[in-house]
Parts: sequence; C-alpha cells; structure tokens
Amino acid sequence: MKQEYEKQGYYFAKGVLKLMVQFLCLLFILSMLLGLIMPTDDSDVNWHKRSGLTIHTDDKTGLQYFSTPNGGITPRLDAEGRQMVNR
Repeated sequence: MKQEYEKQGYYFAKGVLKLMVQFLCLLFILSMLLGLIMPTDDSDVNWHKRSGLTIHTDDKTGLQYFSTPNGGITPRLDAEGRQMVNR
C-alpha cells in the first residue's frame, strides 16, 4: 500500500514539474516575441528599459515638447537647437 502511494506521489510531482517547465518556456517565448515587436528609438537602452519620453504637440502653435513619467517637460529641439514645429 505504501509503495502505491509513493508511486502516485512520484507521478503527481513529475506532472506538476512538467507543467511548470512548459509554463516557463511559454513565458520565455512570449517575452522574446514582445521584445521583437516593441518599438524602440535611439533614446532607449533596450526594449525593456525604455526612456519613457512622450511627445506632446501644442494644438495652437504646433510646438512640440517632451514629457517624462515623473512630470518633467522640455521643448523638443532639432539638430540646430530650434524648437520643432509640427504644422
């Protein structure tokens, strides 16, 4: 009787372990796919460490600004140091 319980426990543990490995493999594959489709730009270190900058455009003037997740805001400048305008 004891051997039967040990055998059932072994198969149960083996099944649980197999499900955990399958879940982790699926999670890994999904995270890799997410990394391939996430858009990045030159301000990003890599796909999971984004800069968090957001571009805002003033509706009246067309001037563009960057904002940070912490609430900071600054004008968006072009290569010559002039504020970018979207018209």
